[in-house]
Amino acid sequence: MAELARIPAAWLARMRPSRARSVGESAAPGTHGDTTLPLGLSALEFIAHGVPIGEQRARALSATRNLLAVGTSAEDTVDLIWQGLERSPQEAGKRPWTRADAEAIVFDLERSAPKELHDQDAELTRALSERRVRRVLQVNVR
Repeated sequence: MAELARIPAAWLARMRPSRARSVGESAAPGTHGDTTLPLGLSALEFIAHGVPIGEQRARALSATRNLLAVGTSAEDTVDLIWQGLERSPQEAGKRPWTRADAEAIVFDLERSAPKELHDQDAELTRALSERRVRRVLQVNVR
C-alpha cells in the first residue's frame, strides 16, 4: 500500500462511481444519461505499479481516457500518467519515456472527444469494474 502514497487521496476517492463525461462536455464530471461510471482498476494499477514492456503505450492511453472521462484535470492526468510510465520498466537500447511523452498523450486525447457509450455498454462496464474492485479488496483484506 506504500506505493499508493504518491497518488492523491482525491484521485483514489474517484474509485467510487462518478459521472462519466459525454461527448462535447467540459472536463468537469458530467453525465451520460443516468449512468455513472467508476474510475477503472486498470488505470489505478498502471499508475501504482507501471506495466510491462509492450503494454505501456496502450495502457497509458486507456488510463488517460479514463481519467479525463471522470473529470480529472489535464495537468493532474499528466502527473498520474507520467508516474505510471516512470514505474514501468524501460527497454534497453531504446529512448526512455519522458514527461513530454506523457504530456503529448494527455493533451492529444483531451482534444478528441470520447465516443459515447450506449446505456447497455455503460452498465456492463460499471458491473465489471465493481466486480474487479471487490475482488482486489477481498485479496488485500486477507
